[in-house]
Amino acid sequence: MEEPISINWVGKILGGIMEELISLIDSNPDPRVLKHTLTVKMSLPCYPLAIISETLQVSAPFVSKWKGVYQQAGMTGLNLG
Repeated sequence: MEEPISINWVGKILGGIMEELISLIDSNPDPRVLKHTLTVKMSLPCYPLAIISETLQVSAPFVSKWKGVYQQAGMTGLNLG
């Protein structure tokens, strides 16, 4: 029988990802990268798509696109270039 995923384990993983996202925000002055990174950061704790779109003033497809880019390429996918 497969062992259930621990909440602590999930929290540690999300905490590490959040630290990486914050580091990218701090190290890159490009406002486009900031928007991409904030989109992913807000989507990790499962904010509804409408809330992310409204807060960042972006479209729902924009949110979906950058979530997908992050899932495929990780942090490097959020940079421009």
